[in-house]
Amino acid sequence: MDRQNDEGRKKVKMKEQRRLWSIAGLILVILISTGIAVYHGYYKEYLYEDEVLSYTLSNSRNGGYFRLEAGKWYEGDDLYAYTFVEKGHGFDWKNTVRNQQMDTHPPVYALLLHAVCSFGPGHFSKWFGIGLNIVCYAAVIVLLYLTVLELFPDRPGAALFVCLTFGLTAGIISLVVFIRMYILLMVLTMLCLLWHLKALEKTPSVSGFLLLCVLTFAGVMTHYFYLVFAFFCAAFLCIFWLCKKKVRSVLYYAGSMAVAAGLILITWNKVIWQMFAEETAEDALSQKLTAGVVFSKILKMTRQVNEELFGNRLKYLVIIVLVFAVYLLIRDREKLKRAFAVSPRIAMTVVVSICFYLTVSAITPYLTTRYISPAYPLFILLAVLTLDRVTGEVFRSPRLGLAVILLFFALPELTLLKNGLFDENRRIISERSTEHEDDICLFGNSISPEENVFELRKFDRIYVYDGKNAKGASKEISDSDRVVVYVPENVDEEEYVQDIRKINPDLKNMERLYVAYYSKCYLLSKQGER
Repeated sequence: MDRQNDEGRKKVKMKEQRRLWSIAGLILVILISTGIAVYHGYYKEYLYEDEVLSYTLSNSRNGGYFRLEAGKWYEGDDLYAYTFVEKGHGFDWKNTVRNQQMDTHPPVYALLLHAVCSFGPGHFSKWFGIGLNIVCYAAVIVLLYLTVLELFPDRPGAALFVCLTFGLTAGIISLVVFIRMYILLMVLTMLCLLWHLKALEKTPSVSGFLLLCVLTFAGVMTHYFYLVFAFFCAAFLCIFWLCKKKVRSVLYYAGSMAVAAGLILITWNKVIWQMFAEETAEDALSQKLTAGVVFSKILKMTRQVNEELFGNRLKYLVIIVLVFAVYLLIRDREKLKRAFAVSPRIAMTVVVSICFYLTVSAITPYLTTRYISPAYPLFILLAVLTLDRVTGEVFRSPRLGLAVILLFFALPELTLLKNGLFDENRRIISERSTEHEDDICLFGNSISPEENVFELRKFDRIYVYDGKNAKGASKEISDSDRVVVYVPENVDEEEYVQDIRKINPDLKNMERLYVAYYSKCYLLSKQGER
């Protein structure tokens, strides 16, 4: 009896030790992954239009979008002030909600970003957004770990390996330092999947359905594509329950969704307009989704995912898996059945991932991978587990097989780190705008200024120019030896500056200083001036 008790205590102790080692491993994976993200963030200089909008919608007290009127003068600091929380106006949730109503997205991410920015009023920092994303990133890694354990309860090592692979994938890291709501959305979709995976095995309690209601509210209020992900989770689970004749559970589920929908409609009255009447929604609904169009869109999205997650080597992965399947089909069909046998939880993961990917690729009017990024952790998970089956047959050493898999996913990131992350173009823009900050600046009124706000901040005198209204700045132009002009893209620059040269014919030299995202910046100067 004592011997049995001793053995029982040893098993409990070993289990506890494995759990502690697993937690320590998870912490190490998080530190490695977030450390790489911080490194990328350190070298991040250029903020894209949508990233700047994240700040202006969160913080600006002049509306979430820049409003520049042709023929008027502005100071660079006036534009820069759109991006940060003004002193004395921290945690102004109402202002953030008011701004977000102008946008195409719901407000949760903007509210969180505003809260973070409120701790540093009076100045802008890229780290406010990157830091928020890194916290969400760590949460995604934890949820991915728990998801793998839900699928394979006895394989904490596999869970850690999947998380490490996820953290070393270049496409994931670039998404972390992209200051938008997509990493937060990933947290919520992973929570959604985890809830539904658990519900397959054990019917949730009333409190569990209440949690689902809150989760649905948070997900929809972060991004509307959450609905697509949640729909396929719900469809799989409810069909599974109906097959098990759990009608009451389906009714509870429907009730919790109805409550969540009611809360969303009450708290965010722009939801219908943003989903169906706004310009982006109209673009999506007006598409002619023929079979050919849908196939073309899915193919284009796949090419982008292939580049971001697989370093343009997805075809090799597919070939390897197919060769492996054919080999087992010929040599050992029983082993093939065991290799690709799936539980209901694995089936749900596969179905939700694929259906979400195909649906969003088909309906989105803008083919950008950020919209299907909530499925990225699941893509990595399924790819790693599939390759693990293959390498287990090919390599005698399991560790060698794991090293090959890790290198397969990490190589693009290792190449980036080797080549350096410094943005040379951004350095040129910063240096040349600083060099000419004392000159007057004529900024094209048809240019979206979001991506130019940081160099425009350096100019004290900015005149909004439409190509014909230079007379409003005639005194300043006639007195200047040099004039900086932002010319819209796809415009003939010589023709665009004719009105300026009519006022000051001596501005004969025209030199391009740098190329921005929506514009080109030129210096008009007199002979001998630079």
